Amino acid sequence: MSYIPSPTALVFTKTSQPIILSLEPDRPNFYVHPDVYLTTDDELKGTGTVSKADVQKGTLLFIDKPYSIIPTAAPGSTTPYSHPLCSRLQCSQEVDLSSASTKSCHCITEVVWCNAECQALGKAEHDFECSWLKTHSKSIRQEIIEPDFFSLWLIVRTLAQRDMELSSPPTSTTGPNGTFPCDWNVIRGLRSNEDELQPLKVQGWRSLAERYLVGEHSMLRHSLNVDEMLTLMCQVEINHYDLWTQLIGVYPLPAEPVERAESCFAYTMYLRTPFLNHSCDPSLMHQPDGNGRMVFHATRFIPAGEEFSIAYFDLAEPKYADVKERRAYLEDEFCFTCVCPRCLHESGEN
Repeated sequence: MSYIPSPTALVFTKTSQPIILSLEPDRPNFYVHPDVYLTTDDELKGTGTVSKADVQKGTLLFIDKPYSIIPTAAPGSTTPYSHPLCSRLQCSQEVDLSSASTKSCHCITEVVWCNAECQALGKAEHDFECSWLKTHSKSIRQEIIEPDFFSLWLIVRTLAQRDMELSSPPTSTTGPNGTFPCDWNVIRGLRSNEDELQPLKVQGWRSLAERYLVGEHSMLRHSLNVDEMLTLMCQVEINHYDLWTQLIGVYPLPAEPVERAESCFAYTMYLRTPFLNHSCDPSLMHQPDGNGRMVFHATRFIPAGEEFSIAYFDLAEPKYADVKERRAYLEDEFCFTCVCPRCLHESGEN
């Protein structure tokens, strides 16, 4: 017998074009529904999020702005990026490269801005990374592999935000509801799974840290030593988000599995999203808006006290119809075995 999700779950609607959620101008970059709070009751999963009241299907629960974001290319792509993004963090919208107002930096082709205003407002952010990109990007891409360059660049942009916090500390280190921290300490407190990752992978990252991220030759302003940098690399690897244009987490699935033609267009670090744990029968659906902000809505009715959950990958892809494939992916990428109700049912476990 196939697994039957909640009958109140949102029905999947197939569209010819990806849905991009747009936020009204008066909505904040950060938003947490007033009934939502953090919980640390689960020894296995750690911190999670729940609501003290029932949540109706379609309710907006979270908006999370990027702490750092980079554009990335699809595997095998002949272009440097699929969606050129404005390098000013507070903008992060797709840039029209054919526009006369577009600005760029000669460090690498991926660094662009919408216009002169965005370039000026994003100057401090880019100043941190510019020398690093000029000095190391070519050798990383030629001597190692392209995905490592994007991973390292995300770490550099994360360090840039840390540097800006140190030079101009935020007036508050918590967001709405007073329980959701929103500064560098969130990054440092994330799980790294350093001891559970493949030793060869960790050894390779240590080598990259020594060569490109630590020491005067790195061209970066920070006080982290190699061990601290390695931990940060593991934290970013485990907790960063790949941004996709499609809506993720809608359940039940379409009648026929969906082959996705598009690939992720950016890597991002968020400060609230890591508190949302995975389920293959998620209660929340999510999608980035036009400024890199991740937006979360309830995909079904959620009773008070039930932990919110999201899908860490697109459940509509054909290969993830198999519980073994889903579990293998999560074990390899996130170092845990999924024991959500759907996986337990489909695997015949109690």
